[in-house]
Amino acid sequence: MSAESQQDVVDGLMSLRYEIQDIGQRIEELLDLRKRLSHRAKRINDAEYEQILNSPSMIVLYQVYKQAVDYSVQCQKAVFQKRAEFSHNFNRATEEDHLEIYTLQERWVRAAIDAAEKRLSYLQQYPFVYKNKEGILGHVEAANDVLKNALKGLREIERNKEVLYARVGRAGPHGVY
Repeated sequence: MSAESQQDVVDGLMSLRYEIQDIGQRIEELLDLRKRLSHRAKRINDAEYEQILNSPSMIVLYQVYKQAVDYSVQCQKAVFQKRAEFSHNFNRATEEDHLEIYTLQERWVRAAIDAAEKRLSYLQQYPFVYKNKEGILGHVEAANDVLKNALKGLREIERNKEVLYARVGRAGPHGVY
């Protein structure tokens, strides 16, 4: 890797440092929303709960959040497939491969955050859409699972960033390691 390419990698990773912090903060905000919605659902009196009928806008929002969840799963699979090329051993990957994996991971985390946000927003906007309290809590738990995946992905991004920094930092002349 040329010195110019190395500098481009370092500059790119430095700029992404702040994006990683923002992503982590957004995940924390969504975890707080999930907690509030869960507490609200737990306070529901089953005897008084009445499910509302589906409206066209509810159906559209439902489809939107389901598409977001599907996209998140696709992004996660893309990360796993790329990592599998190296038997999950990043020491075998080139800097370019690291950057590609890093980009795929970032896309996955952002997609997971988007999916969780849309799922929670749907519940927030239509709190009586589910058949009963258990349905609501199941919806909240599904959003929590997506957020856990986002946190896992964020930790992977941070680890891989450190690996890439270390490789670029110890590169010798003309990309010799």
